[in-house]
Amino acid sequence: MIKSIQQFLNNTQLIKRIQYFLIAMFVLLIALDVYLAVDTIDNNTISSIIKNNTDNGLFVLTYFWGAVAANLFFTTRGVKLVSPTVGTIILFSIALIIIVFNLGKLVTDFMEDHYYGIYRYSISMVFGIAVGLLFWRQEGKAV
Repeated sequence: MIKSIQQFLNNTQLIKRIQYFLIAMFVLLIALDVYLAVDTIDNNTISSIIKNNTDNGLFVLTYFWGAVAANLFFTTRGVKLVSPTVGTIILFSIALIIIVFNLGKLVTDFMEDHYYGIYRYSISMVFGIAVGLLFWRQEGKAV
């Protein structure tokens, strides 16, 4: 039973269909965001909703965006550092630390106190990409 499920999930045709579906959803999401940006209602785009939620203290969202980007766009062909389960546990443990210790506020306060002009969420995104690259990447079967 498990072997047949593994064969089904490792089928190259299925993987290509899922990749094409994800690309189509990404293009549709961008088109919808552009459409909402040109209508007469203010602050109703997907980008502004995500920005408003991250500005309200959900600093961990950009961390997850970085980890997902590393997983989707930087595949690995060599030996992974840790197993996928351990990598997922590490990813979510770091997110929990970000939430519990309110690292978003600490980073924001530090940036404002030192007058750094860098966008404060880029730090969280880069950190998410780094964690994703080290611990949470998929196997390298690209389109």
